[in-house]
Amino acid sequence: MAEEVANSSLVVPQSMLFAIVINGILGFAMLIAFLFTAGDLSAIVKSQATYPFMQILENSTRSKGAAVVLSSMMAVMSVFCGLGGISSGSRMLWAFARERAIPGWQWIHKLDQRTAVPFHSTAIIIIAAGLIGLINIGSSEVLNIVLSLTMEAFFFSYIIPLSLLLYRRLKGDIKEPGQGSKKGLTWGPFRLKGFIGILNNIFALVFASVAALFGFWPSQNHPHLSKMNWSSAIFGGTLILAVIYYLGWGRKHYMGPVMEVQVPPQVPEPRSNVPDIYRD
Repeated sequence: MAEEVANSSLVVPQSMLFAIVINGILGFAMLIAFLFTAGDLSAIVKSQATYPFMQILENSTRSKGAAVVLSSMMAVMSVFCGLGGISSGSRMLWAFARERAIPGWQWIHKLDQRTAVPFHSTAIIIIAAGLIGLINIGSSEVLNIVLSLTMEAFFFSYIIPLSLLLYRRLKGDIKEPGQGSKKGLTWGPFRLKGFIGILNNIFALVFASVAALFGFWPSQNHPHLSKMNWSSAIFGGTLILAVIYYLGWGRKHYMGPVMEVQVPPQVPEPRSNVPDIYRD
């Protein structure tokens, strides 16, 4: 969603850092409060509460009503987190469709003429999220595999750009603004310079690699087939299908990152703020 932010090359990384710092401090404070008020951990695990944190809230407040209210607040916050995920996921899907990187891009990349919102991609994300949520009705183990697969996809999406950035850093291919050619790589306004930046890239790459590795492991030692984490097989199969799809169709139609420049309209004014290629 950085495309919708003014001066995104500077504002987005600053916002990410501020979010990490603020949420880290608040999360650590909440963790300390939970640990001091949790009580007997074995009793919490054996309690009748649907989730252990509900029993912790009841122990700390000594009131079932207060525990219900606080648990409801967490449910509301989860809803808002889900809305944020839907917004970012729909924009990401729309961006891939705009670049002709996925099947059905002709329909998915259309924007609503009145609101200029990618309605089709948003609907796809909502339906997909709802269907994934239904998996828990049949098997919680399968849902855990899907969630594990999602985490692995996130980490590998970080590993690839981190590796490329570190490679370019070590080769010195990224120039300062104004020093390189128009076709070369130049640094943006927000970065860590020199050796500190290289160390930061190495640390991030190692952390993401270790996290991705352990994410494929099962939740217990010597698991039964029904408890096995099959996300590694699914992830590998998805990669194979993605390579086949790219070699067979994607490389012929994929346009690469599309750069859009908004030109001030001439008289007469356009009737819609949605480009013709994105209209239904």
